[in-house]
Amino acid sequence: MEQETANEIMNEALEMAKQLFADGRYSECKPVLTQYLKCKPEHVDEALMHYALSCHKLGQNKEALKVFDEMLEREDCSRGDVYNNMSVVHSSVGRFDQAISCLESAVEESPEKGMFWGNIGVQYRHKQEYDKATENLLKCIELMPEENKLLAINNLAACYSENFQLEEGEKWYRKNLTDDNEYSVSHVDLCYNLMLQDRWKEAWTHHNWRFNHFKQLQRFKELDESEKRWDGEKSLEGKTYLLYCEQGVGDILMYARYIPILKKLGCKIVFYCYERLVKLFEHMEEIDEIIELGYNKEVIEMTSLKDENLVEHDFNSSIMSLPYLLKKYDPFYDKYLDFTETANLAAYKDDFKIGVIWAGSPLHPEDSKRSCYLKEFAPIAAIPGVKLFNLQKDARPRKYAYKEDIVDYAKDVDFNLVDCSEYFEDFEALAKFINSVDLLISVDTAPIHLAGMLERPAWMLGAYNADPRWGINMCRVSDWYPTVTAYQQKERGNWTEVFERVAEDVKNLLSNK
Repeated sequence: MEQETANEIMNEALEMAKQLFADGRYSECKPVLTQYLKCKPEHVDEALMHYALSCHKLGQNKEALKVFDEMLEREDCSRGDVYNNMSVVHSSVGRFDQAISCLESAVEESPEKGMFWGNIGVQYRHKQEYDKATENLLKCIELMPEENKLLAINNLAACYSENFQLEEGEKWYRKNLTDDNEYSVSHVDLCYNLMLQDRWKEAWTHHNWRFNHFKQLQRFKELDESEKRWDGEKSLEGKTYLLYCEQGVGDILMYARYIPILKKLGCKIVFYCYERLVKLFEHMEEIDEIIELGYNKEVIEMTSLKDENLVEHDFNSSIMSLPYLLKKYDPFYDKYLDFTETANLAAYKDDFKIGVIWAGSPLHPEDSKRSCYLKEFAPIAAIPGVKLFNLQKDARPRKYAYKEDIVDYAKDVDFNLVDCSEYFEDFEALAKFINSVDLLISVDTAPIHLAGMLERPAWMLGAYNADPRWGINMCRVSDWYPTVTAYQQKERGNWTEVFERVAEDVKNLLSNK
């Protein structure tokens, strides 16, 4: 009887630990399992697996791998699952080759498990080795039960799309969009695929699924599904239209071109936007009222977009929904901001002034691909008559999910540049500096959009897989912004070659000038 009671207590402890893990309470789960394992319980492997994964979730990867190694020495452990979870640890810090090696061992143990093949494909996708990625993902799809194939199919479609095999990618995305299934991530990724195919109208029809897919957009979902969300058909004459921001600053600057079109439909526009943009958008006469978005950092949500805080209005939408709602599908440019104020750079009147920006927001999911090291600008800094101006506001070192080390893009710089970053706290102040330099050279981030809407000359440095809105080979950049020129990587990750071209063109520009 006592033994039965003890077993019940042990089983309850294990179930409690599993629930804590499922709830993401890893720091509470770990000590429960520590005590559980001291009692030499029956379900050792299950407890060890959750213990190791809790360590991983807490960033204690060395301890996690040590536990996995100990598990592999046990005769009765599920070796394939252990190897698979070891690959998760390695992959999380960018050790993709080690992850693949672990997964190959998992496949040797359980070749019938499609998930292991799929995970190998994902690791090759991280390495941008798309032929190997697709080979393993196809094997995964062959082995997986039909109801479990959605993620693998989407990963396969993404591999084809990232490798610019767009028709093949589209075909696989559409396999996830059947009458009995609506997989939001495939809608969103298909949108990007169709943009690259210049099928803009079709692309925007899938764009609204972003509210279902991106976790950070869930706070807007209720507003987007409310009865006041404009359908693109009802008359706006004499109505109040609440327009709100949802994503990055660059997105807002880009989609602001639709505001004058919206205004022509006769509505009063109330614009909820970020603090950094308020003064800039005060120069857009089509906006009747601007309300600064309140932000509660502790719970990561826009406090002023709660229903009880919204101003009275008849219709609403996100600014990023306007291309679809206004039926203005293709890229276009009409002047939409008149702002000519400048900063005082009179001391450098004899120099060819180039503003430089080398990194985007560290919160952007593709930041490690689109940002570059400041030292790459050295060939431009060495050109006689050129003076570089630092227009980079956020130069902090950053930590990426797939890299163990902190990345400092501003390190090892051996040339001088004029630091202007302390003189602009918002985008109106930054606009004054962009109006004052002869040229902006920047990676694909918000100031490029600002330069475009100011109609200032700007050269954009683009990654090999650039934002789909720019089109294949970034051929659509000039359609969005006629004064912006694209310099795209010809080889993934190779910024040096890009800067060689840019430096040569700066020399030619100065010669002609």
